[in-house]
Amino acid sequence: MFVPHYEGSTVSIRLPLVAVQVGVSLLIVAFIILLSFINTYRQRLHDAHEARVLREVNRVQQEEIERFESQTLILKEQVDEMEQVVDTWLDRLGIPPEEEEITAEQPD
Repeated sequence: MFVPHYEGSTVSIRLPLVAVQVGVSLLIVAFIILLSFINTYRQRLHDAHEARVLREVNRVQQEEIERFESQTLILKEQVDEMEQVVDTWLDRLGIPPEEEEITAEQPD
């Protein structure tokens, strides 16, 4: 058994039981507050990450919408050109546009 040699006098500190209980209670409350803070911080990090991901998805979807819009405009222009060609041929053949619409509606 090893006994250290300490040449100073021994100091004794006496604390009332209430002080010890208050100290332990304060430590427990501080620990609970710390856990709550850590949980809130992790939740906010998760929310920020999710917001970043959603912003990226939104950006990609917006790009797709713009691409579809440009394709739609191109197709609309092509349809307009086809309608002009049809109107030109109808005029050349002497067929009024109303007859063409009626025949298109009637199944054979």
